[in-house]
Amino acid sequence: MPMLTISSYDQGEFDAIRWLTDEQVLEESAGLLDAHMHRFTRKLQLARTRRHSG
Repeated sequence: MPMLTISSYDQGEFDAIRWLTDEQVLEESAGLLDAHMHRFTRKLQLARTRRHSG
């Protein structure tokens, strides 16, 4: 499969990107985010808890 090179991007869309904490993701409306983002975030939290609890 050939490697694709990004030659341009929408600067406005790129500037709109922001990082959220787990809690911020879960506080967001499900309609605003990807349909599976809340479920993914809960699974990620569980995996982190299991990893840190031994």
